[in-house]
Amino acid sequence: KMALQTLPKDLQLKVLDFLPSQDIICAVSATSHELYRASASDDLWQPRFRKHYAPVIAKAFDGQCPQPRAGSSWRSHFFYFSHAWMQLAKREIHNGGPGRIIFTIEGHVYDATDYLDHHPGMPDFLLSSAGTDATEAFGLASHSLHALRILKTFAVPSLDAYSQSAPVECVPSGWAILQALLFSTRGRWHLIRAVPCILNAWVTDQERRGQASTSASASDASAVQGVTRRFVPLVWRLVWSELIVASQMLERPLVGTAGLVT
Repeated sequence: KMALQTLPKDLQLKVLDFLPSQDIICAVSATSHELYRASASDDLWQPRFRKHYAPVIAKAFDGQCPQPRAGSSWRSHFFYFSHAWMQLAKREIHNGGPGRIIFTIEGHVYDATDYLDHHPGMPDFLLSSAGTDATEAFGLASHSLHALRILKTFAVPSLDAYSQSAPVECVPSGWAILQALLFSTRGRWHLIRAVPCILNAWVTDQERRGQASTSASASDASAVQGVTRRFVPLVWRLVWSELIVASQMLERPLVGTAGLVT
């Protein structure tokens, strides 16, 4: 019998490729220095990445395999990508690329990229939902049955298995985000870019309030107030989403705060 660590590197990689990713990280890598190096090899994780995320690469990145961040290995990229791929797809829009407007609602993945210019609300709200679990935001907007039928046409069932959310402990606090943005030249620039869409949302809300106050009769005043109450949380969610996106453009990571409510 031959021990795994005594095999040539190419054979080690072939054997490791049969194992689940968690077993490679938790079991094999702790066995010996030789197997630790093999289990961290880009030659193992790059093809594994392409194979495992093939549907995501095809649908969300037009077949172009996303590369690891500067200084990051393919092993790190494999696990980071599992909860960040929708945000990465959206980030291409901010970088001047094509990008995709992909979000989840009740665990299902939707791609609304082609609907951005046809959204009856504002494109900003659709953009703010990209890369997030938009279940709550979609419910707050009280969409019609027609809107629900349109939503179904955007479903991408082949990506539902990849719709994990980022861990709660990775969600940065509002103060941490603002501090990181304000004390960074790049951060201030991205924050300035976010301000127009936030103001646009606020102006739209004020216009809706004005229309409601002038057109509502005493009999339907409560119904109109309900619409206003549903719309206001969307404005704040847009603000939060834009700050998150801006902060993710920075090079240094933010310290997370668990249980943050927005």
